Amino acid sequence: IVESMATTAAEQKHAFLKLDAFSLKACGTLAEQLGAGDKPLDLLVLSQGMATVQGHTPVPETGLDQKLSLHVYSRALLASALAPVLARSADPRVLSVLSAGVHGSYTGWSLELLKGYSIANAADAAGFYTDIYLEALSEALVGQQRPVL
Repeated sequence: IVESMATTAAEQKHAFLKLDAFSLKACGTLAEQLGAGDKPLDLLVLSQGMATVQGHTPVPETGLDQKLSLHVYSRALLASALAPVLARSADPRVLSVLSAGVHGSYTGWSLELLKGYSIANAADAAGFYTDIYLEALSEALVGQQRPVL
């Protein structure tokens, strides 16, 4: 994919970066590395995900459910931590590939889904939380020089 992108837009640099997105620490480290230079980040694509029928499965590092950690918390951390790097771009964009508003409504689960956990509730919560977080982050950044999201 990177090679084909290089032939269609040779003047732009494209890269896919490997990341253990279950690890919020690794997400923070990647954000620090990308922010260390002075180059802009024009497009951030958040596509990490998993499909499983297993129940609540905690990530050893945080105790958060794997699905929520991957689908919600890692995306929120990367988007907010990379906002200053995106702001260096003339036309910054964040694309989160998840449920795109196609999920059930909030039904009062606990934030970490410690009560009422089910596969459907985990999927609905991930979409709901991600929509709300990215909308709130976008609104918070509107007051800056230009919106990032």
